[in-house]
Amino acid sequence: VSGIELGLAPDIDVSLAVPLIQAAQGELPLVVQIPLDRVDELVAGIVKQYPRVVLSLGPPRGKLPVSGSGMLTGRMYGPAVFPKALIALERALDYDASVIAGGGIYTQKQAHLMLDSGALAVQLDALIWRAGLQGWHFE
Repeated sequence: VSGIELGLAPDIDVSLAVPLIQAAQGELPLVVQIPLDRVDELVAGIVKQYPRVVLSLGPPRGKLPVSGSGMLTGRMYGPAVFPKALIALERALDYDASVIAGGGIYTQKQAHLMLDSGALAVQLDALIWRAGLQGWHFE
């Protein structure tokens, strides 16, 4: 284990996030995952208190209709999330945050676009579980 990722709840208030981050500080590096649809609300307060913290962009929340049983709520994954993730990265960088970009990255071109836009790294998850990384090559 070379670090810890602390995932913040999708509805957390910055007044609760800051002491939670403080409590999670330790010997290992801490990466704080924030929902990409909450960047504007959370990043300024977190970076103000912890300017050296690294943030990762977590999946947004959403709803889908389910026949006969109302709405299904949960995390949203897939290529359609990418444009929203790119905007979230740009907004986080406006606060001089260090960011590991994630969300909807399904091609090398998208990964390089996140890196070229200022991300420290990219995080791939659903892609790996669904299709693997055949043909991917990073320099």
